[in-house]
Amino acid sequence: MIEVSPHAKQKMAAKGISEQEIKDCIGERTLIAKQVVDSEIRYAKCLALKDKKIVVVYVFRKGITRVITCYPIHRKKTW
Repeated sequence: MIEVSPHAKQKMAAKGISEQEIKDCIGERTLIAKQVVDSEIRYAKCLALKDKKIVVVYVFRKGITRVITCYPIHRKKTW
């Protein structure tokens, strides 16, 4: 089960990131970062889409994957 924090929901709405993109990123992508914060391990994964890359930061809490935040990384246009 994936739980999305209020902060992550706000970012999703503002940046046009769907729940399906969040699920795809967590489920199928390679881990890009792992960090311990307040004795909790945070993970980050990246999903490349047509016009942007999405980074999702999440933790495991009591058997639930909780998304802390997410954000797009826009690709630079090459001319």
